[in-house]
This record gives sequence, C-alpha cells and structure tokens, in this order.
Amino acid sequence: MTDDELLSDYKHGMVIFKQLLEHIFGEDGRYTVDDGEYNENSTKILFNGDVDGIASYNAQLEYDRSILVLFFYYDLYNENLKVESEEIREEIEKERLDSFLDNEPTVEILGGDDTIEYNVIIEYEPLFADAENSMFAIREIDKGIKKIIKKHRK
Repeated sequence: MTDDELLSDYKHGMVIFKQLLEHIFGEDGRYTVDDGEYNENSTKILFNGDVDGIASYNAQLEYDRSILVLFFYYDLYNENLKVESEEIREEIEKERLDSFLDNEPTVEILGGDDTIEYNVIIEYEPLFADAENSMFAIREIDKGIKKIIKKHRK
C-alpha cells in the first residue's frame, strides 16, 4: 500500500487519534507522536512523543484503563548552582508539584550530579476519562521545577 493509499484509507482514524490527543493535552499546546505500536498479544496500543518542548510522554491504551507517563528532564550542568542537585531534588519532592492533579499520580524523582528527572505516572479508568487538558498540569509542574532551580542559582 502506498503512502497516498494509506492517507486516503485511514484519514478518519488520524482525525479520531488527533481528537484523543486534544482530549488528553488540550488544544492550546504542541505535541508530537514520535512512535507507536499495537501489541496484539496484550491488546494494547502504545504511543509516545513530546509535549510543548516541556516533557516527553508515553501513553498506553488498554481495554479497561489507560496510562500516561510524563518525563521531565532538566540539565543543571550550566546552571551555576549554590547547592548540589540532590538538595534541589529533595526540595522538589517536598513541594508535591503534582498535588493539583485529580488522579493520584506516582512520582519518581531521579537524576545524577547535573540532572533532574521528574517522572509522573497517571492511571485513568477508562480511556483517559479525567485527562482533560493535561497541558495545564504539565506547564505548572515545569514552572514549579524551574522556580526551585532558579532559587538556587548563584
């Protein structure tokens, strides 16, 4: 099947998928779908991409639930900080930057000497039911982390 045939035969599927992404992230941001797959053994659809240049994401659709994982990454190498990155990670953990989310997410805060990784895992039942306009949450988390980092610059 040629690319033109694919576009013609599956164009409505792309429209539906775009509507799903707009439901999750809202219409006011930019997001990409960089890769995806359908796993017939476990009957799930996986896709991933970038959200507004702020975070990357993985999304998983299953028959009874959906999972959104957001990955925030901050390179501190050129930040000229007064404290070690571990102290900043501890402060970010205390702040609970995701506390305004309706679902109780699982948060992982990782990193090395010059990095901070803030990962948010949100589970929805069913099909991203409460995910409306996650872009607000993504921007708020990013602002909160950047504010903490800025506070510790020399």
